[in-house]
Amino acid sequence: MSIEHYPSPARDDGLITMQLPRGQRTIDIAWRRTPDQQLGIALSALALIALALTFRRTQT
Repeated sequence: MSIEHYPSPARDDGLITMQLPRGQRTIDIAWRRTPDQQLGIALSALALIALALTFRRTQT
């Protein structure tokens, strides 16, 4: 990651760091879902549906 051509130091704990020169700055961050997050959500939804269908079948 680089911001305005300023390299950001890497961290081992996964936190995001930004190295900026002195002065007033505005930082806009856009959080987006990554493909692995989208896949995880879809798989979780499918598992929930399968569980609900299984539970429903045992009740009838």
